[in-house]
Amino acid sequence: MATTRKSNGKLPPSKRPATPDSDSDSDGSEAKQHARPKKRVKTKKECQGTDDDKEGHTPVVVAKARNPRRKLSRLAMMMSMPIDVFCEIARHLGPHDLLRMARTSKALRNLLMTKDSKSIWRAAEDSVGLPECPLDLSSPQYASFIFDAFCTHCFHVKAYKHLTPLRIRLCKKCMSLHLRKPVSWILTGRLDMPYDEEDNCNVLRLVNGLSTTSSTEKNIKALDYSDLRSFMFYVPQIKTAFAKYRSLGEACQRREGYLDEGTLQRYLSSPALDRCLENMKAARSNDIQNARDSRLRSIGIKLAQLGYTEADYRTGDDEENWKWNSLVDQPRPLTDRIWKNILPQLEETIRLRREKKTRLEKEQLFKKRQQKLREIAETFVCSESGKTCYVAPAELFKQPLAKQFIESDGTGTDLCEAQWLSIKQQMVEFSKVRQREIEEEYASAIVIARRNAGLPAISTKLMESSEDKRETQTGKSKSDGVLQHPTAFFGSRYLKLFTSILEDRHDYCWREFRWSRGNQWEHSQPACNGILYADALYSELDLPSTTMDDMLALEKSFVCLRCDPTFRELMTWTDLVKHFYRENNSFEEMEVVKKRLTDCEVGNVNDHDRTKPERLAAYTGDITVLRDGSLAATNPSGLEKWIQTCTCETHTGKRLVDPFCSPCYRLGQHYIRFSCQGQMDIHHRAKHAHGLDQA
Repeated sequence: MATTRKSNGKLPPSKRPATPDSDSDSDGSEAKQHARPKKRVKTKKECQGTDDDKEGHTPVVVAKARNPRRKLSRLAMMMSMPIDVFCEIARHLGPHDLLRMARTSKALRNLLMTKDSKSIWRAAEDSVGLPECPLDLSSPQYASFIFDAFCTHCFHVKAYKHLTPLRIRLCKKCMSLHLRKPVSWILTGRLDMPYDEEDNCNVLRLVNGLSTTSSTEKNIKALDYSDLRSFMFYVPQIKTAFAKYRSLGEACQRREGYLDEGTLQRYLSSPALDRCLENMKAARSNDIQNARDSRLRSIGIKLAQLGYTEADYRTGDDEENWKWNSLVDQPRPLTDRIWKNILPQLEETIRLRREKKTRLEKEQLFKKRQQKLREIAETFVCSESGKTCYVAPAELFKQPLAKQFIESDGTGTDLCEAQWLSIKQQMVEFSKVRQREIEEEYASAIVIARRNAGLPAISTKLMESSEDKRETQTGKSKSDGVLQHPTAFFGSRYLKLFTSILEDRHDYCWREFRWSRGNQWEHSQPACNGILYADALYSELDLPSTTMDDMLALEKSFVCLRCDPTFRELMTWTDLVKHFYRENNSFEEMEVVKKRLTDCEVGNVNDHDRTKPERLAAYTGDITVLRDGSLAATNPSGLEKWIQTCTCETHTGKRLVDPFCSPCYRLGQHYIRFSCQGQMDIHHRAKHAHGLDQA
């Protein structure tokens, strides 16, 4: 170790004189007094002092830490590398690698973006099998056009397609907005360019176009203005060319020079470059797919080691919010860290999958049992004993016994005899309850309809006496008096009785058991006009029959007195009410059509108006027999005074040449036809207030 003069005692004595009072410690204290003071460390006072600072105490200071030295980058040695060594290394890279390297620093950019590095770019292009670089592009531009993925117009979205003739990459949105047929744009004025066919054609020949037909681009210079209609052009290029062409003024020589220069700079699409892009795209797709398959196989192997089976990997029944596909179907390699992160999510998805599979299997078993029960119940509903069944399949499956059979824990689908008998008994009881609900609903509707029509309430005193005799036989209660009244009719266009409504309900249940259409049963409302006409007819006839069944037992023993005797025929009670209801509806329909026709002078008479004083109908039987208490139909007597036969000369049984009534046909009633001229003349006088000679 090297020695100093201080350590070996050869240091020269100090030239400063010693003080008198320092003899005792002249060696140590004198050295301390004349030593150089230490350099003070730079400090930084805090922004705010404490209360002690205000009283005169020394403020607290904090030493400023010295910044550590920046570490040199690992690639810093590249900047000191000899140029020939760097060029030799760069020759083994691809064009996309050189492009990214040139974008890392200014020094590398200045090195690679020069014409001296053209051999490096050419070697990189040959290494990946690219065609020769086009003359209109530099090697960096060529690499950027092929390997960059962003849209060259908006720079934000991934490009959808490479357009080789235009040397651009566009996304779908930019293709729809900026790739147009400019000929149609010029004609419509959207390019703000005056229409000059020669100038426009010359400028369009300078801009690269994308042919949409079989025309070859090598003859684009010889194409006329009409042929350019089939070319797609990039709108910014067109606007730039038009702006440059307009800026030259009216000087023909300058414009011709610009056109000649632009013609020399035209570039066409290269089939080899197009094939290369397609091959690169296909190879990229294959690489991505292989990476996906490799990741999927790796995940399958690891899950198999944990005890999972192939059935746990099926994604056919996955929900939209499950993350299986996003975790498995991607090209990123599977590492231990990634596997550790995705394993809990995969196991959760498998658990949900198993739960859903169990639920679907159970639902499938339930459907088979429902189908089995549906078939057995359909046979019962179609039988004679099931005519009063008003249970739909959806209502049957909600019954306790049926639900117990469907949702049982067993795996079988057979329904034993004892179970079916219990379910059938429950269906019968439910049908009785449903029938009572329907009766109450429709009886209430009849009462409300009569009240709204201004008719008196139905008196059930006589009906109760007749029902009490048959209550033990039919099982009906006294509440059926409203529905059994002779005026209880339902429907809108066609009238029906309450018994028909019950039959419709049964037919609806039978159709649902057979075809499972899932339709809703259409409820019929009381027919107000039908009730008014039925009440008027019933009051006029003054029959001792008090129920609908009594009136139906009279069968065909009624005639309409508003019709001509040649048109009359024997009708039942329901046919008589329907006859008046239909005649009134026909009159109202013809009135609506007549109002729409401005030049219509056809007469329209309602000869079946219930408010007229003439009689409406008559009973042709012996009313004294009915008053004796017999409900059986009696033979009509004296029909000659009610019904007559037409005696006109044309009543021969042959059809007329024109059997339709022209006024009725004009007013929309196309179904009225006659068998003789006499009946047609009677119809004209009754319905249209004139004869055939005035029609």
